[in-house]
Amino acid sequence: MTCRIGHALGKPLAAGATAELAVRPEKLRLDAARPDDIRFAGQVSARVFRGSQHAYRIDVPMLGQTFGVYQQAASANALEPGENVTLSISPDDLVVLEGEPQ
Repeated sequence: MTCRIGHALGKPLAAGATAELAVRPEKLRLDAARPDDIRFAGQVSARVFRGSQHAYRIDVPMLGQTFGVYQQAASANALEPGENVTLSISPDDLVVLEGEPQ
């Protein structure tokens, strides 16, 4: 997958470089994506109600990953396991992890 990266540790990445990214769960969104957001198709695999918020597990087949996402309970109707969703994140919220020294 190709995307613009907002923050890099150390020196900037060259165009076309590959990198491992860190994503904070609170930066992932299930609501309306902004124009520059990176979007992924996903499916809700689990939901837990935690008082003021819902904690979701979202499977993203394109990346072969499952993400934890939190959403305020009052902000939307609860999503059910098996429901298809769009997960989005701003490129400015991605952080490039430094590689291990060789």
